[in-house]
Amino acid sequence: MEANKDQIEVAAKAIYNLWAESNQYPWQEGGNSDKQYLARKYAEAALASAHVPVGQDIPEDVAEILAEIAQAKAAWPPFNSAHEGFAVLKEEVDELWDEVKVNQKKRDLLKMYKEAKQVAAMALRFMRECCDETSGRK
Repeated sequence: MEANKDQIEVAAKAIYNLWAESNQYPWQEGGNSDKQYLARKYAEAALASAHVPVGQDIPEDVAEILAEIAQAKAAWPPFNSAHEGFAVLKEEVDELWDEVKVNQKKRDLLKMYKEAKQVAAMALRFMRECCDETSGRK
């Protein structure tokens, strides 16, 4: 079942914004730059792998998590075992904890948000890659 165009656009925008280090080249609604095209392709793959039902609205934060998963899958192979998956997830939780421990008046809230997003992405990836009979028993 393929995702619809609105779902793809929401996820593609989240992926594009992950790539953009600044707002120098903001997302253009209806735009067709090479990066926007590539972001749409990543979005289609992320939505397909997440089994998002067609027509279901995707909140922007969920789209960002799906984008984070797509980016991680492009950079790293699947977890070899539940132990490896847990180690990666724990590393992300530890990085979030480092941000939480900062004095609340001095916290970098954007950095804390990004770390939380990475925790969510790795938790979902762990669920997909380590919680079945094939890989969960390694």
